[in-house]
Amino acid sequence: MKHYQISHRTKYTYSGIVQLGPHALRLRPREGYDLRIESSTLTIQPHAFLRWHRDVEGNSVAIADFNTLSDQLLIDSILLIEQYDQQPLDFLVEDYAVNYPFAYDLEDCVLLQPYLLGNTDQLDPSLARWLSTIWRRGEA
Repeated sequence: MKHYQISHRTKYTYSGIVQLGPHALRLRPREGYDLRIESSTLTIQPHAFLRWHRDVEGNSVAIADFNTLSDQLLIDSILLIEQYDQQPLDFLVEDYAVNYPFAYDLEDCVLLQPYLLGNTDQLDPSLARWLSTIWRRGEA
């Protein structure tokens, strides 16, 4: 068994006072036979009201709602986990996925389709230009 600390910090500083909308926070790994969360701390500034739930894939998601105006947002998360898998990076890669780009098997495509669709039509133009240098619609 190994112990790991996962630290995540997001900080935005705005040029003026803003009203923050709800934020979906996905900061916790999914617990299972090989992983247990030992401790967790979450600091959010300005203060947020948190509602925890699980998404359709069983992941923990916190919805942070804000009722104060602010010129910055800070989300600081620290997790201590126990990893029971002695070789967590010892996994199989399917033959079809050894070289990129690759096409998923039809059976996997059914499950992955929502993730593969993406919506690049509403991206900021500069982000869309950069994305087009590394990925094109229809590539896996």
